[in-house]
Amino acid sequence: YSGPSERMTDVPHWISPPWEGDHIHTSCYNWVGRVVAEYGLANKRTIEIGSQNINGTIKDHWTTDSYVGVDIGPGSGVDRIEDSQKLTDSDATWPVVVSVEMLEHCQRPWRAVAEMARICQPQGHVILSARGYDERGCWQIHAYPWDFWRVSEGAMRVMMEDAGLEVLEILSDPEGPGVFAIARKP
Repeated sequence: YSGPSERMTDVPHWISPPWEGDHIHTSCYNWVGRVVAEYGLANKRTIEIGSQNINGTIKDHWTTDSYVGVDIGPGSGVDRIEDSQKLTDSDATWPVVVSVEMLEHCQRPWRAVAEMARICQPQGHVILSARGYDERGCWQIHAYPWDFWRVSEGAMRVMMEDAGLEVLEILSDPEGPGVFAIARKP
């Protein structure tokens, strides 16, 4: 998948996620709320990469009027249509960059993380989560818009550090195989 011009529409009906509905993973929602409060990010200008509201949103953790949603296609929660691997923002534009439950759907998640780091301001924060694998097993395949990767804590750390970010916290999702991470741009 290379972006909005190449839509993958032939998704088998049996790859439908069992959690589609009104809310994002509870553990992810709660963790994002905790780090937003703990690091004082609620009133900061924020861009969310992978913002389409498929199964809930994290946007309500922010109080700022400057919250921009970016995704590969139109939909609820999307203000701009862009490829996460080729963002149009200038360098060091955003104090907060957030992307939850999107990286496993990106063909080259390391490029997306590098782009997020590029557009993050110095001393700004990057908040990420992704479905993964750990001692409990591997998160099942799910469809929207496609499904390419599973991320371990180690892989998340490498992607963030390779992008020049300082990892502040990284942990496994207590509800199931997945990773939560927050980093700061030096």
